[in-house]
Amino acid sequence: MNFLKFLLPAFALTFSPLVATLAQKPDTTTFRYSSSRRWHNVVITMRDKSIRTGYMHYYLPYAPEKTLYLIPVGGTKKQTEKIKRKYVESIDYAGMRYELIKPDSESEYLAREVSKGKLDLFVFTEFHTTPIPVPGLAVVSIPYDQSSFFLRKGTKVIKIERNIFRERIAQYVQDDPQLVEKLKTKEFKYKDIPAIITQYNTATVSQ
Repeated sequence: MNFLKFLLPAFALTFSPLVATLAQKPDTTTFRYSSSRRWHNVVITMRDKSIRTGYMHYYLPYAPEKTLYLIPVGGTKKQTEKIKRKYVESIDYAGMRYELIKPDSESEYLAREVSKGKLDLFVFTEFHTTPIPVPGLAVVSIPYDQSSFFLRKGTKVIKIERNIFRERIAQYVQDDPQLVEKLKTKEFKYKDIPAIITQYNTATVSQ
């Protein structure tokens, strides 16, 4: 008991400065834009390879709008920069990555990376209706009726057409016969594309 009397004060003296330091550590992950709104930190790579860092906000899971609004690190709302999406090559935001991709005979898309591996899968979700903010950023649901999927192998990018998505994917997973057979049975639906490619990438990770 007497030992505890000496131990507790010593513990308090040792760790109190550390606790105080942690309590005072500023939040560099988000920027308090208003009482009910925080902007998340972001790294934007431009087409000229320059890097912009700061804080950005938009409604998930929709593609970034044509004009991005960036508050620089250490800046204020009055210093918000406007960045045209057409000059952006990639965005790393809230644990997600967007890349500029260009399928054959298609326009360019700033699409979100869904799965990465032997095949890279991207989704581009068009804005048609008023978006609903997703609390916490932990879960990003995909409105499939407004989305297009793209596959990249090496430098080649293809769009996965909705009406023939099984056939298109089967062309790129020939080294997984079981998956090819499952695609032939029409067991998979269009909304299963992320699961299909993630399963394939996991199975071929050592190849």
